[in-house]
Amino acid sequence: MTAIKEDAKTQLEYVNAACEDIECENANLQDEFAKLRAYKDELEEKLYESVTYSRGLEADLELEKKKSKSYVDRMNKIDSENCALRRVIKIWA
Repeated sequence: MTAIKEDAKTQLEYVNAACEDIECENANLQDEFAKLRAYKDELEEKLYESVTYSRGLEADLELEKKKSKSYVDRMNKIDSENCALRRVIKIWA
């Protein structure tokens, strides 16, 4: 009977050691998970900032396109007027 008790005690010590190893590994995994979650949150914040900045650039681009079109339209109008004035000058000359 004593041998059975000793064997049971040894087995219990092995189980306790295994449980401690598992608890340690679980704590390490929880720490790693917390670090990964913080990194994920940081990446999401950077993504949000990038998207916001990108949308601002898109709005600026649209504004510049409108300005460019306005300048091209004005340039074409001035060019047309210039051509008309040249014709008038040729007629008078």
